[in-house]
Formats: sequence, structure tokens, C-alpha cells
Amino acid sequence: MRRFLNVLLVTIFYCLVLFLKCFESLPVTNQVVLDHHSLVRLKQWGYISSDDSEVKSNTNPIQQLRLTHKLVDALKTFQRFAYLEPTGRLDNATREKMAAPRCGMPDVIPAEIKNRIKKRFAAQGSKWQNRVVTWQLENTNNDGLTVAQVREYMTRSLKKWSDAANIDFREIPPTPAGPQAPASQIRVQFGQGNHGDQFPFDGPSGTLAHAFFPLSNVGLSGDIHFDDAERYTILDPPRSSGLIKFYWVAVHELGHSLGLSHSELFGAIMYPFYTHFPGLEFNLTQDDILGIQSIYGEKSGAFGPSAPPSPFTTLGFVLVGSLIHWLLML
Repeated sequence: MRRFLNVLLVTIFYCLVLFLKCFESLPVTNQVVLDHHSLVRLKQWGYISSDDSEVKSNTNPIQQLRLTHKLVDALKTFQRFAYLEPTGRLDNATREKMAAPRCGMPDVIPAEIKNRIKKRFAAQGSKWQNRVVTWQLENTNNDGLTVAQVREYMTRSLKKWSDAANIDFREIPPTPAGPQAPASQIRVQFGQGNHGDQFPFDGPSGTLAHAFFPLSNVGLSGDIHFDDAERYTILDPPRSSGLIKFYWVAVHELGHSLGLSHSELFGAIMYPFYTHFPGLEFNLTQDDILGIQSIYGEKSGAFGPSAPPSPFTTLGFVLVGSLIHWLLML
């Protein structure tokens, strides 16, 4: 019996060695499913960790195989989030979506993954501890928007959220001398490239802006940075113009400043990709409202829409988005 077991163990050992040799003979380029740019993007958006961002030459074959599977799974998760067919392949449609205008904040935060099974919206986990939050515009931009226009549409954007939840805002007006005391809690800035934080902008298109969650309520907490390389407008630009509707980006980034993560529901304000809502006005979706109310509670008193509905209501976006997502999950 002992002899039989020894023969069996030796046979298993040699079979394993043969498998590893065959796997090792495959070129590494055949195992890597993503190029460098795509890896950087997926890491930025939270789909992969730093340890998963590349296949190292000194990694053993089994680890390479596991890592390749993790990268394929990460790509499929991104494709589902982007309403693409989850093939796990870096096809043209996936490349185009990765290059599309969007928010620079991550889509996936590990603690949220299980929560997303039950709900579309996701709260990051931190909030402002005081009911009235101050904000200030700290600098101007290079794309033609006046200070008055930026302040007006930031105020409108803030009202979208304050109409929906039990939180209010107070502006600290900008002055020619720059940021003034008392310091505001949400600081709004325009910048390009490396602009003072660890998240440099990438030029026109791609990342439009990013914001910081409330976190500790001090420092960068709640701050919003717009990429000044973008061409913003307060009008309703045609898709082919390359102009970005400032209003939509401001409402979206403020959602992050208040503690909301990205929603996977197409049509929601907190959906990460830039959505070209027709018309000058748009509303928060029910998904956005439930999300912000889960953090700050319902608004005291009756709640009504913050603006007249546009001809193409956000309900249509939500229904279509839900249908597409359901089909992709089949």
C-alpha cells in the first residue's frame, strides 16, 4: 500500500511539473489581457488594486494565471458598469468607453461591492457633521465662464441636493485677494495637470473633474476640482461640439462632496460617465434622492422638484438603463 502511494505521489508531482512547464512556455504577452493605459484606468476607477496592475516577469505561472483571471474579471465588471457586453476582452467599444468623458472618482470601493447587489446608489460612508455646509469659489477658469456664471450654477447645483435632503449650504463669497478666512468647507477650484493633489488631470476629455468625500470634514474633504483643460458651457451644447455642460458636472461632483459614490444606474446623476441630458434643466433621479437621503435624511417639510422636468424626463433614462443592465446580467 505504501509503495502504491509513493508511485501515486510521484506521478502527481511529474504531472504538475509538466503542466507548469507547458504553461511557462506561453509568452507573457498572451496572458496579459490589458494594455498599460487600460490598467492605469481600471486602477484609478477601483476595479483592480496596485498589486494586480501588471503581470511581473518573476511571477510564477500559477500566480500569472490567477492574476490574468482577476484582470479579466475586473474588465468584465467595468463593462457591466458601462453597459457593454461583458466579454472580458479589450475590444474597440471598451476602449472608446474608457476614453469617454467622465468623473475621475472611483466606481468601485471594495466595501460597496456587496451593497450594490441590493441597491443602485452607494454611500461612501462619511458625511458632514453640521447641517449647514459652507462653500467658496477659490479661482477662475480659462474657458470663458465668468465668475458670476460659475457661482450661479454652483448655487443651482447645491440646491438640487438641498431640496432633496436635510442639508443646507452657505456661500463664502470670493474676493480678489483669493481664499479668505473663515475657511470654507467645500472649496471649488479649476486646475490643469498636476494641480496640488495626488490626482493629476489628463487634458481635454477623459477626466472632467473630481471631488473629495467629506471624510474628516477638514483639509481636502469635500473639495471639488474641475479640469480647466475642458471647454465648459452653461448652455445646452450639441454632442459634436466637444463642449461640456458645467451644470451637470457640478451637480455630480457635489454628490461626491456630500458622501455619495458612483451609481451603476444609467441616467442617475451619480452615474460616472458624462450624460448629455437634453435641455438646460434636469432633475435628480429617484436613485440619487434615495442615496442622499440615506446619508442626511429627508428634507424637513414637503419636497418638490428643484426644476421643471425637461422634455426627456430622467425616468426614461432610468427605465432604459435598468433594462439594458438586466439584459447584460443574463
